[in-house]
Amino acid sequence: MKFERLIKLVRKCKVSPFLGAGFSIEAKAPSVDDLKTAILSEFDNEKLRNEHKDDSLQDLTNFFVEEVCNGSRNQLIELLHEKFNFAPACMNDHSMLATIPHFKHIFTTNYDTLLEDSYPIAERNVVRNDKDCTYIQEKKTTIFKIHGDFTDPDSVIITSNDYEQFFEEPINSGLWDLTKTEFLTKHILFIGYNLYDDNIIDIIKHISDAVGRNQKEMFLIVPRINESRKTQLKKLGVTYYEAYASEFLNELITELRSNISKDFKHGEISSEVYTKFCNFHDFTPGIIMPPDGENQIKGFKPLEKKSIEQKIQFTVDDVYKEIANNMDFEKYGVIIDNPIYPAIPKIEFKGEHLLNCVHSVNGIVIDDNISAILVMPVPKDLELTIHIPSRNFIEIIKGKAYALNKQKVVFDIDFHIYTMKMIVAINEQASIDRKFDVNFTFKSKDTFTDIDLAIKWIDFISAFFSGEDVFIKDVSNIPFNIKNTTKNIEHNFEKFKEYYKNIKQIEQLTGEKFSLYHDCSEQAYYASCKYLAYLKHEPVIVKSPGGVKISAEAITLPDFAESNYENKEMAAVSTSTDIVLDLNGKTYKIPYMHSIYSPCKVIKLQRKDQDKIDIEFKYEADQYYALYSDKPTLEEFPKVKALN
Repeated sequence: MKFERLIKLVRKCKVSPFLGAGFSIEAKAPSVDDLKTAILSEFDNEKLRNEHKDDSLQDLTNFFVEEVCNGSRNQLIELLHEKFNFAPACMNDHSMLATIPHFKHIFTTNYDTLLEDSYPIAERNVVRNDKDCTYIQEKKTTIFKIHGDFTDPDSVIITSNDYEQFFEEPINSGLWDLTKTEFLTKHILFIGYNLYDDNIIDIIKHISDAVGRNQKEMFLIVPRINESRKTQLKKLGVTYYEAYASEFLNELITELRSNISKDFKHGEISSEVYTKFCNFHDFTPGIIMPPDGENQIKGFKPLEKKSIEQKIQFTVDDVYKEIANNMDFEKYGVIIDNPIYPAIPKIEFKGEHLLNCVHSVNGIVIDDNISAILVMPVPKDLELTIHIPSRNFIEIIKGKAYALNKQKVVFDIDFHIYTMKMIVAINEQASIDRKFDVNFTFKSKDTFTDIDLAIKWIDFISAFFSGEDVFIKDVSNIPFNIKNTTKNIEHNFEKFKEYYKNIKQIEQLTGEKFSLYHDCSEQAYYASCKYLAYLKHEPVIVKSPGGVKISAEAITLPDFAESNYENKEMAAVSTSTDIVLDLNGKTYKIPYMHSIYSPCKVIKLQRKDQDKIDIEFKYEADQYYALYSDKPTLEEFPKVKALN
């Protein structure tokens, strides 16, 4: 790495840039020669122009002010202001610099405003004089314009007299003191100076004289420089890099992307610097800074109207090479029993077989010390049209699809009350024959939250297992069915549908919704039938294979006569009380259940004593009616007689 030592210092926020006119060359800012030509054109005669064409810019402007303009700076400032009023051609270097929050203070001798224009107004301070120094806000990037600019004409330093005063009796002594302090506390990086202009040499010398050997190491980036200047730089303690600014900035940003997360974790930079750099890459990191231990990065949030792209790049050894090349999740993948992971097969790469692994977000490396990774296929969101012609049923449902390998695709669909996994095997012959091997797996859910969805989607699984044609149009135009199966599959899905409809009616009649619904079981089904019948005050049919015998012992009949009862058909009602039902986590109590046996016969009468008899009835039908009621027997059936 060409700039290794310098970049290491920048990563720790220990460097401050010092920018010269060369930094604005690509933007087509006026060069020194352009300025000299413009000034010489203001001279009255050719003789003067020839005499001063080789002057330095400082000497030429000084002559122009003192001799041509009789000591007035007004014409010079207007001329220069006009020259610097230009549309920049290329701002790449300025834009890159503005994305590096490690540079908290930036110094420049340039008169243009390209540097400050590269930063949002709310995020930078511009200091041209001592007054500006009093308004510096520490959280912002501060741009020190030590030669001023044309927004404050008195701050502009350009003539040789200006430079002499700048070093000996500076008007803005506070600004000059801050500049000297920066040389003491930070490494200074000069960019855009060729050092043929003695101006910057003078600045380095004056600061060196002021701070002695306590100043930090300085660096210079410039495309070309002769050997004599290199020797001079070495004496001044300046390390030289032969390069363009863009070359350095590109390498710096690349290194920052690779190392800034590591630097933040180790406490080398502040959370503000880290967050701002991430913001330049369109996201905000979630960070934790414990009092002890390393800083942590937990999560990433895209900036408004921006997106996040996460990447995992890794290499493996020869042991895992075949697995990595094929990514056969059917052969090598496993389902991990952990609720934080989706139920999709995953391949794990770990240990010494994982040679390196890097996690990045929008180009910024978050972690390059990963010891194990899980790789799974990426599910694709789908909208599938389900069509069951026999039931006049057509609905759209969302699902996901992913590839197990090159031959098999998995469709995962959540039908709210159950899930369906459909594995479609595709090969060349299947494509020709238009026949595919398809494997279906259904898995019911213990609970669900929407009774309307339950009523809707029970039709799909019921039709499927009933052998009806089911079309999943986005998968195939050929219907799916089990007509050709050798097994006769029995199912109770129509009973499930009745159960769901019962629950819906119970909610409508009570005016109360269940917060959670339990899957249909035998007990839940009959509980729903009973409670719905109770609410509607309608009898229900109870199966009684072989009939029912009802007996009563030691009862009293006031008008008892055997001839009135024996072998005669009549109706009998038996009553149970306090029927308790559990339904979807709620408990319901029904006061009475009346079992109605009609017709039935008295098959046995036996007198116990003068007032008491035993009686037995026989109900021969295979089913009877039951009525769930709030009323006791004699109120519900006023014409029956009680067997006391």
